[in-house]
Amino acid sequence: MIANLHRFYALKFGFNVLDLQRYYQKFDLSKLCNMLDTWHHFNTISRNIGKQVALNIDNFYAPKPLKENLKNSKFIIVKPNEMNLIKGSLEELHKSNSIFNEITFRIDKNTLLKFNEKYKGYKLIGIRTWNDATKWQEEFEPKINPTKCFSSILFKNKTKNFSKEFKFNNAFINVCNEFIIDDENFVSLNESDEFSEYAHNCHSWDKNSKRLSVCDIVVFLLVKDEKKAPEIDFEKLNDYNILIDEKYNFNHILPDIKAYSDLINEYEQRIVPRFTRPLNIKIDTLNKEILATTRVKNHLAYKMAKA
Repeated sequence: MIANLHRFYALKFGFNVLDLQRYYQKFDLSKLCNMLDTWHHFNTISRNIGKQVALNIDNFYAPKPLKENLKNSKFIIVKPNEMNLIKGSLEELHKSNSIFNEITFRIDKNTLLKFNEKYKGYKLIGIRTWNDATKWQEEFEPKINPTKCFSSILFKNKTKNFSKEFKFNNAFINVCNEFIIDDENFVSLNESDEFSEYAHNCHSWDKNSKRLSVCDIVVFLLVKDEKKAPEIDFEKLNDYNILIDEKYNFNHILPDIKAYSDLINEYEQRIVPRFTRPLNIKIDTLNKEILATTRVKNHLAYKMAKA
């Protein structure tokens, strides 16, 4: 369903498409897809896909002209230091990697924020956070599964309050609740054990997950006079065979991923056994010795001698 939703909007707006799911299905590469982990390709595959995109960038097409009038929709990005700090403190932390270079704003249990009057009437639609081991003060080690280490933020206004959880990583998370900023809005760290809006890849429901005592926020994304998207029948969408126009379908530039899979399979079948055979022989010999020892101990003469 998710893949078809991507195809639906790619077709609607005229986005150039590399449909890796259909490629993997066509060549039955599910094993390769899950070999490293459930989220990423091997680095070599990702690097070569990126190389092909770069080499063909001049062949891509611009999106189709928008038919809907979106001029009235007002989007705005708000940093925590642009909000009213009601109490507590905001610590600025610089973070960067090969793609991003950001200033994050750390809130703790004493921090209470409020959106300014000029944001009244705007709707909160997303938050970007970057939780990591910077200035680590937790009682557990930071080297854990990032989906099982999270922080939680509480949002309140006149009519509702809800929490949103954020994993141990750089991520943008959408907000599903209709949270309209009014003159009684507040943002703080959620200290309760009740979570109301779960986030993808943030396992706050797992009893083995670890909870952070801080949250490092980058920005909030707000919208006003939002144009509603057309209703989609998700049950029917799952059954649709959505075909991307040949003009926008760029699967032909993909590297030969099947060849990588064939090479890995051949290595597993021909090379790996050479390393595992000696170990398997030792294991087999040990199992035979254990079985022989067990038979001797179960023999009547052995039991009588021990008696």
